[in-house]
Amino acid sequence: QYTKVSVTRVEDVDVKRAQNLPELVNLSKDSEVVEAVMCYEFNDEDFRKQRFKTHEDYMKTVGKYYEGLLWRKDIFPVRRYLRLCVNAARDLGGQIGVQNFLETSYLANEEQTIGAYLFRNPSIMEEDN
Repeated sequence: QYTKVSVTRVEDVDVKRAQNLPELVNLSKDSEVVEAVMCYEFNDEDFRKQRFKTHEDYMKTVGKYYEGLLWRKDIFPVRRYLRLCVNAARDLGGQIGVQNFLETSYLANEEQTIGAYLFRNPSIMEEDN
């Protein structure tokens, strides 16, 4: 899940408030404002509550394809999507952005970093599609 926000400093963002923000956050007037993408944790219950008015709406959109939990600890990222994420981190923050992404983002098991996963599976970043 992500929300676009405008922030001047990381300290300006109230994470709990930002989760529900359709608008932009700008809490400081003395610094340059930059646009950023802020990612935050989600779970099945919150996803259903925030994205669908009724259980029937959820079933029409998601449930007809899959009835299990969406957030599980035994899944791995889609290889192409993971490459897109690493490249986006590079585009946004250069090598420091990539390093930050690899060291602070985790697999669904919440134990292994994306960096450790890619170290063990380097062919993911070498594929064309």
